[in-house]
Amino acid sequence: FSDSAACSSECLSLCSVQFILYTKQTRRTEELTGLLFTEKEVKDITHKLYSQLNVEEYQLKREKEIISQLEEYKLQIAPFIKAKSAIEDRIHSRNKQLMYLGSTLMGFQFGFFARLTWFEYSWDVMEPVTYFATYAAVIGMYAYFAVTAQVAEKEGFNIPEYNRLTNLIDQCESDLRRLRDPLQIQLPIREL
Repeated sequence: FSDSAACSSECLSLCSVQFILYTKQTRRTEELTGLLFTEKEVKDITHKLYSQLNVEEYQLKREKEIISQLEEYKLQIAPFIKAKSAIEDRIHSRNKQLMYLGSTLMGFQFGFFARLTWFEYSWDVMEPVTYFATYAAVIGMYAYFAVTAQVAEKEGFNIPEYNRLTNLIDQCESDLRRLRDPLQIQLPIREL
């Protein structure tokens, strides 16, 4: 760090840059007239300072560090993704079987209630029965949801660790996007 500071001070002295600290009492317009630069001079000073501070090497070094961290996090999360995929496959196949079973049972229920309504009893007798049957089905679906929502925890899937690794991967990818931004690496902005 001291080498880059020395290079920076040399660059600033080569460019004849003077830093003056202004307070409210010492701020006068005639002091500012000697410090005005043209646009080209400002660009030259900025370029010299940029090259002296080794920003390009720092950006490349930082990018390599972030990429290595990202690869490490992806290696750590790989078993979680595999386990999550296996759990999702089992849940999907079980849900599919239960959907077919539920559809079949609802079809039988419809036929049974239709028979009782139109042939055995009247609608006045069957209306409360259908209400309670529907309400019981809703309670059963809620119970199924409550039980299956905890499948991942029962199978030993560490959800907080998975979420932590996912957040770290997202953070690394965000840092890489910011680091590779044309404004950060001093490339011209692409025109649309």
